[in-house]
Amino acid sequence: MDPDQEQEMLRKLREKLGMPEKRDERSELERLFGKRDESPETKLRAELTKDRPGKGFQTVINIPRLAFDGRGLGIIADLPAFVDGPVPGDTVKVEITDTDGSSYQCRLLETVSRSSDRVRPGVMCSDNAPDVTCNH
Repeated sequence: MDPDQEQEMLRKLREKLGMPEKRDERSELERLFGKRDESPETKLRAELTKDRPGKGFQTVINIPRLAFDGRGLGIIADLPAFVDGPVPGDTVKVEITDTDGSSYQCRLLETVSRSSDRVRPGVMCSDNAPDVTCNH
């Protein structure tokens, strides 16, 4: 459809609906009929994320290492998954609580198997040190 046809169709729609004229003709057409074409980036992003699990999804993952902040770091659907509590070598059942498209935040549901590297701590954490998440 060429621009003249779009203008004419928009004019007829305005008359029929009793709408005032707008300066931005393209946005009015998009509002009425939807966008014409998605950008290649938008199409690629939709294709890559269509099968990704979302909030509430539960799975079992292995924790090979700790993240910079002391949380366990695993992988779900090729993205990093951060979990409070586990240590490297643990296998845990988690639930996804949040995602930003580039990583998952998870809640620990159950420790399926414990790491052989776990040792009993010499000193237990107290209420005076609430920020301590791991005893090294």
